[in-house]
Amino acid sequence: MALSGIWLLLAISPIWGCPPPWHVEGPHCYMYMTNPRDWTTADDNCFDEGGHLVSIDDDQEESYVTSFRDAQGVVGNPVWVGLKATADGSWMWGDYTPLLWSRIGLLATPPPDHCLALSGQVGVHSWEPVPCVMPLDYLCEVDIGFVTRHWHRMGKDQKNRLGPVLEEVTSPSRIRCASSCAVVATCQSFSFEQSSRSCVLLSTSLTPSDLQDGLGWETWTK
Repeated sequence: MALSGIWLLLAISPIWGCPPPWHVEGPHCYMYMTNPRDWTTADDNCFDEGGHLVSIDDDQEESYVTSFRDAQGVVGNPVWVGLKATADGSWMWGDYTPLLWSRIGLLATPPPDHCLALSGQVGVHSWEPVPCVMPLDYLCEVDIGFVTRHWHRMGKDQKNRLGPVLEEVTSPSRIRCASSCAVVATCQSFSFEQSSRSCVLLSTSLTPSDLQDGLGWETWTK
């Protein structure tokens, strides 16, 4: 496939806040998705929207997430969040953020191939392990700092080595990759690979003609 056929030219809003249909709360934006999917597909769909399944950092964020879900008028429906079981029987956020939320320690040991769902009625919520293959509604999250930057996705390409590479890191998500580039003055673009969550920071501002045709990696530039 020619590169011109896979360019995804996407401008992220420079306005402080969350462009619709995202909703802002604190440093994050949230979106409720009503197209039931298994956990992995739900996380991929959130990724396509620029984020990931919601990761809960503290009790305050838990309170907002439960209230936001209630406000959608779908009370009683389980909803995916970003917590999944690991092979050793522990919980892990899908975007690899630290397990800071205090309620994690109270959750039951997850069975294999289970992910966490938010369920219950208004004001009476519960967190329960559900087989990851179940199709459920889901909650996406994105960091507001990424939403408000002037990032442009140039396209999907092979791992881009055409410009000087500043560093290569394993990034929890595309958002963290963008944040890494944003704080490095000499970083003008970055390449990101979803399946391995790998990030390469580049010191050149790329154009579509600089990209190599291929799949797997996507390149963003300021």
